[in-house]
Amino acid sequence: MIIEELVLSRADELSRPELIESLEATAEAARSVAGRSQERRRKESLDRAERLDRVIHFLKTDSLAPGSDLADQALCEKLREKLKARGQW
Repeated sequence: MIIEELVLSRADELSRPELIESLEATAEAARSVAGRSQERRRKESLDRAERLDRVIHFLKTDSLAPGSDLADQALCEKLREKLKARGQW
């Protein structure tokens, strides 16, 4: 599942604190996979963890993390809208 789908689908089901906890666990799992994988898979897992970290930063601080790109910004805005609609922002 791509990051956008993962984050937005979980935002439909979880409260903001639960979402943060879930994404932190997912990022940690990606780092764990990266530690024992071949180079290509390692980079993909680290990239996934880093992107999740940027989303988590946004959820915690309501500001984009350093290194965020336009795709991160768009995802975070969608996430904010979803959570606002559910009274979770």
